[in-house]
Formats: sequence, structure tokens, C-alpha cells
Amino acid sequence: MTEPAVLAKLIVSGGYSVVAQGLSQGAGNAVSNLGISGISVQDSFIRDLPDGSVGAQSIGLVGPGGGISGLEEQYNSDLVGTSGLVVENQDPQGQALSTVKNVPAKPGKTVQLTIDSNIQLNLESILASTRAQFGAKAVSGIVMQPQTGAILAVATSPGYNPNNRVNFNPALARLRSVTDIFEPGSIFKIVTMAGAIQDHVVTPRTKLVVPGVLHLYNLSLHDAETHGKEVWSVSQILERSSNIGTVEVAQRLGAPALTDWIAKFGFGQATGIDYPGEASGFFPEYG
Repeated sequence: MTEPAVLAKLIVSGGYSVVAQGLSQGAGNAVSNLGISGISVQDSFIRDLPDGSVGAQSIGLVGPGGGISGLEEQYNSDLVGTSGLVVENQDPQGQALSTVKNVPAKPGKTVQLTIDSNIQLNLESILASTRAQFGAKAVSGIVMQPQTGAILAVATSPGYNPNNRVNFNPALARLRSVTDIFEPGSIFKIVTMAGAIQDHVVTPRTKLVVPGVLHLYNLSLHDAETHGKEVWSVSQILERSSNIGTVEVAQRLGAPALTDWIAKFGFGQATGIDYPGEASGFFPEYG
């Protein structure tokens, strides 16, 4: 800094002025070693996540007042702990003469996640390569333990590195699998098949004639893979993710029953995951 720039900061009213921030430890030591009366150096702290971007969207961000997003926000009251307090008698030079009150600080609680760091790292790598392969704007993924519902990994690509906030983009910090609404698509095939089997409309072995094209209302439905007229079991329809076969099963089940099963599977409802900002989705009523 130039001399006039330093003087401009020193002559402001109020008796206290910050000359520079974010200096290296070496620069701070050099200023201290000058021994200039009235010039002091204060340590500041930065938060550095050892794994950088891995799991950053789940973990969230911390600001001066505590957690501001993600699990840091969700569990902020558990993590922050309690500040300590020291009351002293001091002489005119600021030296402590006696301690009047000393209340030690209490650390916050430990929060243990179900996230597996190795699975999380692999998931984020797969999402990034998939996004590059197909030129997608964003790709999200979840790895879940089906027996318990525990989330082992969850992420959206592109992500961000919370250790570098120079060009921070808040949109990249969103855990879109939780906060955004999306059309389920082929997930409804599982709902349709499960409902139809549970209601004894079909069995996994029930055979259906599946044409190559199904004309329904003003639409012509196709499967992802072109085929002629086939006779497939319900299991084969699900294995092939056949749109046409699933519609035929849904027609046997009927709209009211299918609507009931969609509701039973929780569509249009929040799951209650312990993460802030969950989108509940939208499910229109039938009839």
C-alpha cells in the first residue's frame, strides 16, 4: 500500500481502523516485529474442509453467525456450543489483577452422518463424468440403504468447493435432490406394478400383448427400443422398462386405484429428511 493510502485509513474518526485484512502469517509477524505503538495484529480464522468439494452440498456453509445452509444450518443449535465468560479486574495498563468470574466454554455436540465418504466420492465422480458425456446442465444422484432408508451419498453436479469462495455461485450449493421438484418418469413403473400386483390385478407372470405403438387419446406411445408386437410377462415389462406395457397394466388397475397407490408411495408429500428446504412435490387430485 502507498503511504497516503495507509494514512487515509489511520486518520478516520472513531479511534480504530482496519488497515488490511487477509494477510499471510508472515506478513502479520513482520508488522508485529516493527513494534509500532498503537498498531496491533489480530489472528483470524478460516474454515477449511479436508475433503474440499466432497459432500459440500450436504454439509452446507457457515457464516459469522453459524450455519447458513445444509446440515450446518439444520444442526446449528447442536453444533455451536456455549461461549465462555471471563470477568477480570485490570490495572490501567490492561494487566489482569484478579479474576472475578470464569465460566468455561462448552463445546457443541457431535453430529454423525450416514454419508459414506468413499461412496460419496465415487458418486460425485460418476455424476461429473455422466454430465460431461451427455452435455447435461446438471446431474443429481442418491445412494440409499434400502433396508433402513439411510442416505449413503447424495450430490448434484456441478458442485462447488467451500474452501474457495472467491467466485462462489449459490446455485451450485443447492442439494437439488432434496430442494428441487422433478418429474419422476420411469419411477412410476414401479408404483404401477407394485399396486397392480398388491391388488391382485396381475401377477409377475401375467402375460400381456405389447404392441410396438399404442394409440391412446391423441397420443402415440412408444418404447425406448423399437419392437413389433410382443407377448411379455409383467416381470419382463418391468425389466425392459416398457412404457406401453406399463400403460396396459395401469389400465387394468384403473385410475382411482392407481391414484391411491401414488399417494401411498408418498408422492406430493415431504419425506421428512433432516435437511432444510425439502420440496414436497406436487400431486394433483384425481377426479
